[in-house]
Amino acid sequence: MQNNAKLYIGALLIAVAATLGWIFVLPVYNEYLEIKTALADRESILDQRKATIDKIKALEAEYQTRSADMNRLASVVPTKKSAAELVSSFEDIASRNGLQLLGVSISEQKTTNTNSPYNMVGIDFTLAGSYLSFLGFLDGIERSIRLIDVQSIDASQAAETNTINFKVKANSYYLK
Repeated sequence: MQNNAKLYIGALLIAVAATLGWIFVLPVYNEYLEIKTALADRESILDQRKATIDKIKALEAEYQTRSADMNRLASVVPTKKSAAELVSSFEDIASRNGLQLLGVSISEQKTTNTNSPYNMVGIDFTLAGSYLSFLGFLDGIERSIRLIDVQSIDASQAAETNTINFKVKANSYYLK
């Protein structure tokens, strides 16, 4: 009987140990597995965020290297109308070429294309001077950083002088 009692006690102890293991150890092990998968997920998210930050830093470095080009492009089609800048640039180009700027008229024009990213400014100006000076003026407009389209040119002999009066209609652009 003692052998049987030893066997029963041994079996009972093994059953109690298995039950205690099932009750206490298995939940801890399951929690460990959940924490391990959550940690793997967070490490994956962290790696993605690091990659995103690296991309942002690369884009910022590229932006810094291209900022001069972007500023120059912003000068071609500025963000606002800046009529004073237009008048000043025309006056400067005219005086450099020996022309007299007699008058300037600036009006905002509606673009027919509603999907267009820019608005137009109509510019009418009158100049007085020689033909060669006027050609130099047109060359100056062409070389100007600001985008200007000359639409029409009218020339007439000035009364009582050897100069020619030029009436020019042009368009300039700015962003919406």
